[in-house]
Amino acid sequence: MKRKNRAPSTSATSPDGKKKKMGHENAGESSSTTKSIDFSSPQRVLESLLSLDSLEAFFNEHWEKKPLFVKRGNADFYGSLFSKKDLESVLKKEEILFIEDMSLLRYAEGKTELLNESGRVNLKHIKAAGVSVQFHQPDRFKDEVWKLLESLETYFTCLVGADAFVFEPGSQGLAPQFDELETFILQLEGKTKWKLFKPLQELPQEASPDLELSDIGEASHEFDMEPGDLLYYPRGIVFFPTPIDEKEHTLYLAITTFQENSWGNMMTSALSRAIEKAMESDVEYRKGLPVNISSFMGTGIKETEETEGQHMNEEEAEKVKPSNNPRTAFTDGLDKLLKGLVHHLNPDKAVDSIMRDFFAGRLPPFKKEPRKGKKKAVAPFDDNKIRLSHPDHVRVLIGDLSDGVPAYYESDEDMSEAEEEDDDEKGSGEEETEESEESEKNDNKKDKKNDKKKTKDKAKTKEKPAKETKGKNKKDQDCEEEMEGEDEDGGSDKESDAFDNGEAGDEYMLVLHSVKNKRASHMMGDPSPCSTLQFPFRYKDALQQITADRDKFVMVSSLKLPEKERLSLVKSLWDHGLLEIMD
Repeated sequence: MKRKNRAPSTSATSPDGKKKKMGHENAGESSSTTKSIDFSSPQRVLESLLSLDSLEAFFNEHWEKKPLFVKRGNADFYGSLFSKKDLESVLKKEEILFIEDMSLLRYAEGKTELLNESGRVNLKHIKAAGVSVQFHQPDRFKDEVWKLLESLETYFTCLVGADAFVFEPGSQGLAPQFDELETFILQLEGKTKWKLFKPLQELPQEASPDLELSDIGEASHEFDMEPGDLLYYPRGIVFFPTPIDEKEHTLYLAITTFQENSWGNMMTSALSRAIEKAMESDVEYRKGLPVNISSFMGTGIKETEETEGQHMNEEEAEKVKPSNNPRTAFTDGLDKLLKGLVHHLNPDKAVDSIMRDFFAGRLPPFKKEPRKGKKKAVAPFDDNKIRLSHPDHVRVLIGDLSDGVPAYYESDEDMSEAEEEDDDEKGSGEEETEESEESEKNDNKKDKKNDKKKTKDKAKTKEKPAKETKGKNKKDQDCEEEMEGEDEDGGSDKESDAFDNGEAGDEYMLVLHSVKNKRASHMMGDPSPCSTLQFPFRYKDALQQITADRDKFVMVSSLKLPEKERLSLVKSLWDHGLLEIMD
């Protein structure tokens, strides 16, 4: 998901200030009985946020269609999710930079004044009178936000971003505008009035610049949001948030998703691949264009022919048969080729490509803790039971050489070496110690200092691709060195050293995972390739055994592979932190 750059904005005073509040008849309004966010499952997270027992009605009636307002009457619903004190604490402890991490503006009388400087943001900047603050991705620093976004990413199987907005006393909010994102507003502190307007374009692909109130008509909905409330609105809805009490600050969290996640985006990938496959297998797609194409095709040619045709009588037009018209023959041939692409479409591959991008940029598992028990230092053996430690962060797919996916290979020779290593290690039984929460915070600080990039953006940033930044902290370097060591001992990433794939030819099994993704760079820079393990195609059944019923433990000895290969498989998954063991 990308952050688009554009000027932030909004006004607290509008010409229709006396317009009365509109209720659930227009947008849908819900009251809450749940006391706090239910983290028992990703689905329950969303259901509790929306105060619904079932999400079916929400997706049928509201998703991509119309707003939903949840009036809870429970200011403590979000708990310690995020606060102004949290923001101030981050500014004191971390190097927060203008534009990259935070944008400041002042909106008054329909005009936006950008207050961004260069360098580091400090407390005096955000406490200036009338300032509106946008803080990008607080999940990098606040565990509670990390936990929430990671659950929502799991549910939507799509990147989920967050921005914390603070309107200081005297602020007039943001200018009217619309986004290309599905948005959930969580009111955390103070009170905010939200005016929503009908979309200028339904489900747009791009965000708007600041809009004038005179250009967007009358508000279709108005909501006064208090702490604990939630507002959902689809992409394209024009929104206009303003503080209700200009003497008090207000803070809300904007959670956004589904950027560039449309049918059109998926088809762009699918059709591109279909054309490549068609050209490989069908000579009709490789034939050259007509040598005189410029004489009968082109926008200028088309206009001339259409104009000339208007002066033909029926008898003259009858003489110009399609078979004699090179333009008609050309368009008929193109139509035939386009229809033929259907036979080369592979929507599964297109979705696999989307999932690779998602896994490359999503948040790692919250706290990275196994679901049960302690993690042993010794890889699993035949008499152990295993299951995925973070099943939502692992995906198995079938790849081929045309995918061009970087991966760690497991060769047949390496599998033999791995088996010998296992024999040497068996019985050591040491237990790994968990990284402390303080260590995680220290790593985040290191990531932050090393991952900074200079930017010349001059506007309010919207969603950037969920990407890793250029810098590498010590933890990442150690991880890479560890991977290199594994490649030396147990595999190679060179095609010449790849495993024997037998009759499967170019096809192989890929295991994608996001277990080692960097929380500190979530949605903040360029992504590294998705973490990917590659295995011979004959491992397919064994991998499906492990992933089919992810809540049940599977006996290693029951995996449908010869002993040497199944031990190599589970060792590789274990080495990358993807398994937990039951003795």
